[in-house]
Amino acid sequence: MEKYREQLTLSLPKILELGRDIKKQLQFGLEDESPSCAMMLPSFVLTLPSGDEQGDFFAIDLGGTNFRVMHCKLGCNRGEVLAEHRKEFSIPDEKKQGTVRQLFDYIAESLKSFVENECRGCIDTSQVKLGFCFSFPMQKSAPDVGRLMTWTKGYEISDGIGEDAVQLLKESCERAGIAAQIPIIMNDTIGVLAAGRYEDDSTDIGVILGTGTNAACCIPVGDIPKWQSVRPPDTPDDLLTAVNTEWGSYNSPMLPRCQEDLDFDADHYHAGKYIFEKMVCGYALGEVCRRILLTLCREGCLFEGQPLDSLEVEDSFLTASLSAIESDTSEGLSITEKIFREEFKIHPNSDDLVVVKEVCDLVTKRAAFLIAIALVAVIQLVFEKTGTPMDRKQTVITVDGGVFEKFDTLRRQIDEKLHEYMKEVFGENPPEVVLRPSHGGSCMGAAVLAASC
Repeated sequence: MEKYREQLTLSLPKILELGRDIKKQLQFGLEDESPSCAMMLPSFVLTLPSGDEQGDFFAIDLGGTNFRVMHCKLGCNRGEVLAEHRKEFSIPDEKKQGTVRQLFDYIAESLKSFVENECRGCIDTSQVKLGFCFSFPMQKSAPDVGRLMTWTKGYEISDGIGEDAVQLLKESCERAGIAAQIPIIMNDTIGVLAAGRYEDDSTDIGVILGTGTNAACCIPVGDIPKWQSVRPPDTPDDLLTAVNTEWGSYNSPMLPRCQEDLDFDADHYHAGKYIFEKMVCGYALGEVCRRILLTLCREGCLFEGQPLDSLEVEDSFLTASLSAIESDTSEGLSITEKIFREEFKIHPNSDDLVVVKEVCDLVTKRAAFLIAIALVAVIQLVFEKTGTPMDRKQTVITVDGGVFEKFDTLRRQIDEKLHEYMKEVFGENPPEVVLRPSHGGSCMGAAVLAASC
């Protein structure tokens, strides 16, 4: 275990050094398109929610295990939602591994079913105005144009790179017989940021921590050098726009990785890329734990004489199980014992359980301090660019995603580390920062942005 204690942890000075490097890469990303820095993609969202938006709007949120469709009626008061309809659709594996047309046709048919079955009779559905949350790296050239840069989050679709996702969705909606107006496309993180600002204008950062991870922040237009040649004319320099950091793509030799991280990266999509994401997100946390446990088994340190067939199955150790083990305070770690007995047909002894718990602790704590120091780097950047006063009442970071919502131990550790690192960076009386679960999430943000257009 000693090698994992060394490889998966960093001293406080090293963590702060890592934070400085993240901030430097974020700054470089505002200046140029170099692959060696954060992407920092302009969203072309130039009208952030004011809280005054009103009317009926739809949203589609694609990116992850499922996709969501939503209708909402926005009231006249800030953050007021008078009516809301939602439905979540699972995405079959064949749609994630087929063609882009197959995927978008499935989405359009699902939207049609939602409109006909959930909304008919309560609003005029002859034309649907919707915001499109498309949670993959894309190159924006207008509010309603987003060209796919690469598939992520386990999608292995054979085509679509370089194509405009809005046009693809419009064509699929036409084939499904839906009159859809799509004035805005964004990724889920921009949507979460927009939903947060609809409720509270002190929201400057939106974060996704679920199947994948990303962050978005508010930056003045004049502080994005690489955008100056293509920004809309007559746009004031101090106008805030939402920037998609794509922080999941961050990489550095300073990141604390073990051999199992390297193997996981090599075995999964985009080997050598999205390293930060592969250390903190939902599709990776449980799998990295599983690989470490298997290594310990092969070294004779764990589950001696026990059958390992079930544990050898890739992706069999779910992040939900990791969360349950991290929350296990039962006598003798009986919850952890039950998980391994029922899910893997393994009967761990008391020593085994202690090792399992420590492996889970190490992977979880690593994710927590990485997310926390990355947040501090984004906060520093936003404060510098916006001139946010240090005595501002509070800065809100709105967060969405199943890992943040359901993984209680990780959420608590992120919050604790965030406040610890804020003191280290800003001094004993740092600006107040609040992590707030997103109400309505990226779907609500997409609908609100459609209302703003």
